[in-house]
Amino acid sequence: GNECVNCHMITCPENSSPKKNCVKSLSDCRCDFGYKFYDGDECIACSTSTCPPDSVPRENVRCVTNIRQDCTCNPGFKMKKESCLSCSTFDCPENMEPGKSVNCVEDIGDCKCSFGFKMSLNTGVCEHCNTYECPPNSSPIRK
Repeated sequence: GNECVNCHMITCPENSSPKKNCVKSLSDCRCDFGYKFYDGDECIACSTSTCPPDSVPRENVRCVTNIRQDCTCNPGFKMKKESCLSCSTFDCPENMEPGKSVNCVEDIGDCKCSFGFKMSLNTGVCEHCNTYECPPNSSPIRK
C-alpha cells in the first residue's frame, strides 16, 4: 500500500523557512526577509535599507540594498530617484480598467475594457459583450 515517508532530511537553519514541502538540502530553504545565507549554511542579518513609502520589496528580495532595483512602487506610483511619486493623472472611463502591468494611468491608452466588455470598433467604447454563463463550480478563463 501507499505509506507516508518523512522527507524532511534536514532542518532549515534559524531565521529561514522551507521553500517547499520536502527539505532535502539547504537549497530547499529560504532566509527570512532581512537575512541572507552566509557560508551556505546559516542565515545572518543583512544591512538593509527599507523601501520608500508607497512601495514594497520585489518578490524574492531578502535584503534591500538598492532601492531602485529591490523595491517596486504600488499601483498609481512610479519610482523617481529613490521615492515613489503619485503618477495616475487619468481615470479610466466606465467599463474600463488599467491594463495589466500598467502602474501609471496617464491616458486612455493605459486602459483596457473590463471583464465582460469589449471595444466596439464603431463607437470606440467598451460595450457589454454576449457572455456565456459558466456552469456551477467553475470560473471564466480571463484572456
